[in-house]
Amino acid sequence: MGTEGIQDKYINPYTDFGFKLLFGTAMNKELFEAAEIAKFNPKELGEYWESLKNFRDWYSVMSTQLKKGLEKGLQEGLEQGRKEECFKNAKKMKQAGIASDVIAQVTGLSIGEIASL
Repeated sequence: MGTEGIQDKYINPYTDFGFKLLFGTAMNKELFEAAEIAKFNPKELGEYWESLKNFRDWYSVMSTQLKKGLEKGLQEGLEQGRKEECFKNAKKMKQAGIASDVIAQVTGLSIGEIASL
């Protein structure tokens, strides 16, 4: 005789549905994880804490690098936007007949950059 019909006949208390059906509340997974950790022998507990420390260190490094990358990308984007705005304004000033040296002084662009517009 196999175990084919057992799951249909009995409720599994380790599933969310089974736990709620038996006890009337949803299962607290953190509590079950803590209970599993409490069963560790000293060697397993040491390995668990070392693993947790390594994960936290890795997460901290990755979060810091992501934050730095986002800040750098934002800064580069702002600089590029300012440069494009300078070119746009210089082009309008050139079309309005303003002298290139005045445009260069106002926008900060070189005379060569203004001439290429």
